[in-house]
Amino acid sequence: MPVPKSLSARSLQYYVINCKWASDLDFFDFESGFLHQLIEDNFRQPVDVDQRMRLKKISEQLYVLQKEYRHARQLLHEQTRQLELMAEDVVPEDTEQLAGSQIQLEYLMSTLTTTCRAIKRDLYEVLEIIMQCKALAG
Repeated sequence: MPVPKSLSARSLQYYVINCKWASDLDFFDFESGFLHQLIEDNFRQPVDVDQRMRLKKISEQLYVLQKEYRHARQLLHEQTRQLELMAEDVVPEDTEQLAGSQIQLEYLMSTLTTTCRAIKRDLYEVLEIIMQCKALAG
C-alpha cells in the first residue's frame, strides 16, 4: 500500500499502525493453519483422554479466535479505507472519529494477541506432555 501523504501526522500514524496490524493478521492466518495441523497430528496419536479433551478445547478456542480475527480484519479494512479516502480528499479528515475507531482497534488487537498467546501456551503445554508420554512409552 502506498503511504498517503496528505494526512495529518496523527492520521498518518494511524495508517502506519493499521498496516502493521494487517500484516499481523496475515501472519495469524498462516500460523493458525500450522497450529490446527499440530493439533490434528497429535490428536490422532494415542494420547490419554484428558490430553485429547484439552486438544479439542484448544482447537475450538482457535476457531473462535479466527472468527474474531476476521472481524478485526473487517474493522481494520474500514478504518484504512476511511484514511485513504481522507488522503485523497474525498472525505474531510475527522480526527475525533478516527481516534475513537483507532482506540477500539487497538484494544481489539491487544485482546486478540493476548488470547492467541494464551492458546499457544496451552497448546505447547499439552504437546510437551504428549511428547513426554511418547518418550516414556517408546
